[in-house]
Amino acid sequence: MTASSLTHEDVTQTLRLVEELPDGELVLTKGDFSLTIRKGMTGAGAPAPVAAARSEPPAPAPVPQTAPVAETREATAPASSPADVSADEGHFVMRAPMLGCFYRAASPDEPPLVDVGSHVAAGDTVCLIEVMKLFNTIGAEISGRVVAVHAENGAMVDAGAPLFTIMPD
Repeated sequence: MTASSLTHEDVTQTLRLVEELPDGELVLTKGDFSLTIRKGMTGAGAPAPVAAARSEPPAPAPVPQTAPVAETREATAPASSPADVSADEGHFVMRAPMLGCFYRAASPDEPPLVDVGSHVAAGDTVCLIEVMKLFNTIGAEISGRVVAVHAENGAMVDAGAPLFTIMPD
């Protein structure tokens, strides 16, 4: 098995498995192929979450995250944080299910999938989140009217970051 023989479904199933696991590290190995995924290991002294695929033996030491990378990520983060957004008046705050790059439209020359005032049904695609060059369609969790968009188009969002506020039907 090699990284190039992985199908979209293989990657999707692996990501679903990782979402269900508690924080820690998952290592999948088959032959000379190894996939290491670290989840929720943040804080002082802990490595940043990383997903890496290798079809050869692991490198002697991981490359540490440098300060400029952290600064770039902070500069592209959306202005709202989870603490800034509340579900007032019975509104529902839809949050990012994963870390990735948030897109409001399917392509740069198309209008946003939803905007303030748009009505959505549960399951309707409201945005895309790109993770490792894979675009994940994100569906509305409830039916209702979009009353706020919290993430900026093209910005990195963390898992749990607010994306939309929806007034339920």
